[in-house]
Amino acid sequence: DRIAIMADGCLRCAGSPLFLKEHFGVGFRLTASKTPPAAEPACSAEAVLELARSHLADAALLSDSPLELEVLLPGKALGAAARLRALQALLAALEPRLS
Repeated sequence: DRIAIMADGCLRCAGSPLFLKEHFGVGFRLTASKTPPAAEPACSAEAVLELARSHLADAALLSDSPLELEVLLPGKALGAAARLRALQALLAALEPRLS
């Protein structure tokens, strides 16, 4: 997939989502929906952030509400390929924990 950005009728930029994120974005956001506390043990923002930081050291908690939490995954210190591998590893680590 490719994305093209136009302004004033002229093509300004085009590239893959990863390329555009690398050059113009602030990073990725991981949003996790929480189950109601009565249904299962509460989702710990600290645990999710710790897991995220084990793959991307500069991960930061953006919000933590009763129904969801959001983590910023910038990875600016890494190159595009290393960031992609780190994101894939993080998602692979999160998948078995999904309910």
